[in-house]
Amino acid sequence: MRFLRENLIGDNFLGEAQVMGIIALDATSFGSITISGKKYDHDVYVFWDGTVERRVGDHMVPVRQMEYIIKKKPEIIIIGTGQFGMVHVPSESDKLAKEQNIEVVKALTPQAIGVFNEAMKQGKRVSAIIHVTC
Repeated sequence: MRFLRENLIGDNFLGEAQVMGIIALDATSFGSITISGKKYDHDVYVFWDGTVERRVGDHMVPVRQMEYIIKKKPEIIIIGTGQFGMVHVPSESDKLAKEQNIEVVKALTPQAIGVFNEAMKQGKRVSAIIHVTC
């Protein structure tokens, strides 16, 4: 995982993302995530247009949350499943995104931030649901 993090979210990459004027997921630790320099101590929705909103939920991404994030028409949805991968995405939620040709990527939150940043760097409309604890 160290190799992945260094290559996807190293200092040079984050600098490029911020210079380009797009949102960047900077870092995460148990209970928080830093997005474009601002620390959040709760789960978040991150939208490709730079909007960050509080996510209220538990260890599941129900259909209603998937419907909510799909409203801004992302090409990719990144699910940060937590520091230890405890978040579950039911098949109904996956199916909803796939029916609209939206790619869903699930990864531990530390890895998900790198995947998000790489997709943003490539000019993709990427949004995320990020769980910051377990």
